[in-house]
Amino acid sequence: RRGWGWQQLGRGTLKNFYDTSPAETSLASLLRRAKIKGWKRQYSYVPGRKFKADFAFPLQKLIVEVDGGVYSRRAHGSIGGIIADMKRSNFAAMNGWRLMRFRPDEITKQPDSVIEQITIALEYGDEE
Repeated sequence: RRGWGWQQLGRGTLKNFYDTSPAETSLASLLRRAKIKGWKRQYSYVPGRKFKADFAFPLQKLIVEVDGGVYSRRAHGSIGGIIADMKRSNFAAMNGWRLMRFRPDEITKQPDSVIEQITIALEYGDEE
């Protein structure tokens, strides 16, 4: 994840945008292609906290995270990143959310499996 940035739109006009990872962009495309609806990007899931989910299905209270940096030991793969992710996961659970995590290579190399897992989790969430 690269963080918040600004995009020049023309003479003196700036637009705030979230520069997502290629794997997040791929997952969004997969969800659209599979006609899975109800998801939101960069969703704030804990009131009073700045935590944002890569993808959230608010009605089913399902969070889907793309864990970049797993192999590089940067960002989420660093010790500080792992500790921060544990804290975020615990806050999500305390607020009734379920959490799924995928590596970028899973999204690109096993897209059918990723979509199947998300679909099953969404169906399970609808039964509650």
